[in-house]
Order: sequence, then structure tokens, then C-alpha cells
Amino acid sequence: MTLTDKIAFGSGIAALAVALVVLIARVMRVRAGAAGQKKRVSAALRRFAAPRGYRVIDDARFVMGPLTGWADHLLIGMFGVLLVYDLSIQGEYYGKPDDERWTVAAAGGKRWAVGNPLLEAGKCEGRVRTLLKEAGIRVPVEHAVVIACPLKGSVSRIPSEEVMVLNKLGAYLGKSKFETDRGIDVEKVFQILSGAKK
Repeated sequence: MTLTDKIAFGSGIAALAVALVVLIARVMRVRAGAAGQKKRVSAALRRFAAPRGYRVIDDARFVMGPLTGWADHLLIGMFGVLLVYDLSIQGEYYGKPDDERWTVAAAGGKRWAVGNPLLEAGKCEGRVRTLLKEAGIRVPVEHAVVIACPLKGSVSRIPSEEVMVLNKLGAYLGKSKFETDRGIDVEKVFQILSGAKK
């Protein structure tokens, strides 16, 4: 075996090892399931929030008498509050923004129906506005749904800019509305909402 053959063989082994590490990392992310995907969305929100002095609350659930509202994540900033919901089934999502259920078409012809988180966002928005109004604070409340499955093949066919795959979340947060200063006291809003969380 010549020196060139040895170098080529060594390079091939190194490339195979790198490919194996990448494959294992992807499989581990999928095996982390919905909880792992929620962590990925939370991490993306926190990366956006940290340099701006924004705050993030995970697993927010608000109970007001017989009424409840929940969101997987809240992003609180000078723009207001963003309610974020995670979807973790890999596939193509179909439906309309106001449909009660959306359809997920997965590989192999499998189909699932999932509840439309935008409808839940309307309830949670009401709880958030009421909690803050009681403290004399009025803020705009936005919402977004993130399809968080890490594998390729997840696509949103839902005609709404508020529904996106995870790798589009950064571009969505890059919109000027999330940089608009509306004079909101981020820490005060964070304290009220985190204190009301059940």
C-alpha cells in the first residue's frame, strides 16, 4: 500500500466516523421526543432573548376560575408577549388557521389529526391580557406555532405566517415588530406572568 493509498484510506475512515456521529446525534434528537423538541424551541427563543434583555417562560399555564390558558413558551420583550406552541409530529401539516384540527401527512401514507394550537392561543391571550390588565399593564400579544421535529420532511402547508418549521423561527423573530419598543417593563411583565403560572 502506497502512502497515497494510506492517506485515502485514512480520509475515508475519518469521513465515515463523522457521518456516523452526525447520524447518532440526529437519532438521539428524535428519540428525545416532544420534550427534546420543546427544549430546542426554548433554546432558540432564549438565544434571541438574551442579547435583547427579553425573558422566556416555559410551560406556562394560567388558571382563572373555570378558565385556563396555556402556551409551551412565552417570549416577553419590549414589543409585548409572544405565545409559542410546539408541534412535534414529523410530516406535512395541512389545514386552515381557523380549523379546529389540522392534518399531518407522514411518510408511508400515515395521517394524524392534531388540535390547532392557534385556537388555544386565543384563550391564553385572553388570560395573559387579563392578568396584565389587573396590574394596569396593556401589551400586544402575538402567537406562533413551531413545527419542531428535527428531521427533514416537516413542512407547513397552513397559509399563515404564524405557523413555521423550527429553522424559520429566527427569520420570524427578525421582523421589526419584535424590535419595536412600546415602553413595556419586561421584568415587571415577567414577574407577573411567572408568578401567575400554575
